[in-house]
Amino acid sequence: MGSFLGPLGPDYQELLRRGHVVVHAQTATAEKEFWRQGMRRLARSDKVRIRTGDKDGVVYAVMLDRPALPLAEAREMLEAAFSHDHRD
Repeated sequence: MGSFLGPLGPDYQELLRRGHVVVHAQTATAEKEFWRQGMRRLARSDKVRIRTGDKDGVVYAVMLDRPALPLAEAREMLEAAFSHDHRD
């Protein structure tokens, strides 16, 4: 599926799987805009509503109207997120 979607395939698959994708892009503005336009194009073709943005070197896409996660999946995500030691 990734090759069919082109270079944005892995990011778009993550968007569909997680409901959001964040890319730390220290690249030219034109490349960031290409990424955002490509994500919107892919989402439009799948009839998925998303919002994209670019702030402080980070580009992102977030699904709108995403169905709620099943409780077990949400619990797994939270446990994984908080299982790491977050000392500064």
